[in-house]
Amino acid sequence: MSLLLLAAAKATHNPHSEERCNQTSWILRLPAELVTEVFKHLPKASEICLTFTCRAFYNMFSPKLPNRLDRWTTQDLFLLLERDRPDSYYCFHCKKLHRWDPMLRGYQLGDWDGDCFRSHSWHDKERDSFYISTDHQLGFHGFRVIMNSHFYGPAHGFAPWVLEKEIQKTCPHTGCTIDEVIRTRIIDGELFVSKIYKMSHPDGDAKKLRQLVEHTPLRICRHLQIGRYWGRGNCWTSRGIRFLPRRIPELERSRGGGYFTGCSEVVRSCGVCMTDCQVDICDQSDGGQYGWSIKIVAWSQIGKGRDPLDSTWLGISRPGYDCHASWRAFAEEPESTLPGIVRHRWSKMDDMLVDVKGEFADGFDDGNDEGLAVDREGNLILECDLPVYDY
Repeated sequence: MSLLLLAAAKATHNPHSEERCNQTSWILRLPAELVTEVFKHLPKASEICLTFTCRAFYNMFSPKLPNRLDRWTTQDLFLLLERDRPDSYYCFHCKKLHRWDPMLRGYQLGDWDGDCFRSHSWHDKERDSFYISTDHQLGFHGFRVIMNSHFYGPAHGFAPWVLEKEIQKTCPHTGCTIDEVIRTRIIDGELFVSKIYKMSHPDGDAKKLRQLVEHTPLRICRHLQIGRYWGRGNCWTSRGIRFLPRRIPELERSRGGGYFTGCSEVVRSCGVCMTDCQVDICDQSDGGQYGWSIKIVAWSQIGKGRDPLDSTWLGISRPGYDCHASWRAFAEEPESTLPGIVRHRWSKMDDMLVDVKGEFADGFDDGNDEGLAVDREGNLILECDLPVYDY
């Protein structure tokens, strides 16, 4: 059976009919009973592919094909065709093949939503995409095309590096500098993204740096946020209290009255999605530079890009929290979702493999909502008109 399918696959890939006939001629010499028996054991999508291998098979099997295909058979067929068409990718919403534009290689893929995005009236870019930065999101269309290039070959999509960037910004409200570095890797067939944030004030003004940290829209993921502004992009304001993103505790003000509390290589993990982060807050007064410096490194495991309902993709792309059962902190196989495991997997391609260590950020292990105000309908009451710093 495997030899027959291999020959049929080669025949469908060959654009020259003469060569195709030569390749399938030995199959045609097989007893019809044997070929028919093989046909009976094939999935519906493979039956169609085998039927269209050559005219003889078409005459033999086309009467046995259904007049209409159910949606699952149609999907399986398009997924097979996707491998043969480098210029196309499969859309799970439309149940069709869509073209992607190779000319987009030179641009940030986070700005591209697929050629049929606007026809998806249900789609909210902010609510179903991976947060790369304040300027870029990655929807499933782009994610799939990236992973197609990995699984099927470079001609099938974009290389992951199109997501990478290095940006230095200055906040006009505080004068603080923000360095942002995005890096990507494919590890064990899954896309990983690393984000590095460095924040400091050129004159060492700790008060200004604290203002930046309080008002920045930067996120670690959809569930962990750096600043205290929860309602940006209408992502949270209309949702219930359970959709509130948590804040990394190391970024809170010092209990001793200072602006910051120093820490080194503190690893925190999101309790919902596969994101780890490492926080370093240091006072560089003794190192020749004056003032506090904040460095946050985040590692996110995005997934394989094969199914938009994959738990890894859903956890990292959708804001809010569906239910505790889907949280990373409550996984059925906790050894694969341990705090710090994403950071550990990222280091597989480094010279030194880091240990699996860390803790889930506060609030994910017990659902603690202490200190948060809600209205009678259960919606979050935001802090009084807290501004956000755009830069």
